[in-house]
Amino acid sequence: MIFIIEPCRAMIKEEWKKKVKEELKDKTKSVFPMTANRDTTLHLAVYNGEEEPTRALLKGISEMDEAFWRNSVGNTQAATVGNLTAVKLLVEYKKEDLVAENIYGETPLFRAPRCGHVEIVSYILENCEDFFSRWSRPH
Repeated sequence: MIFIIEPCRAMIKEEWKKKVKEELKDKTKSVFPMTANRDTTLHLAVYNGEEEPTRALLKGISEMDEAFWRNSVGNTQAATVGNLTAVKLLVEYKKEDLVAENIYGETPLFRAPRCGHVEIVSYILENCEDFFSRWSRPH
């Protein structure tokens, strides 16, 4: 229980630098679900809206085995809450996550308009068109 409470408390109090350093010591913590909604430290960073912690956590998980963190990347959450900065960072990090589905089968391009975030839809369609034109859903 302490494992779950401490990261949330640090993020609420905006003690990001300390928390990111802790998470990066054991990179698996940053992709481990810690809330009932299965949010990770990365998701909480995206919800917070600040670029620094999101960038630091992405750098840390880029060194991990992809199979371990694959379903934990927060682009769907960023699109849901309207965090365009996080969407841009996540696209820069790994464009393929634009088609990654959350546990409900939703993609960022589904969630953004549903939540009224036209600027995110515009960004994805204008800046990622090349990716979508080459992508075909696995059958």
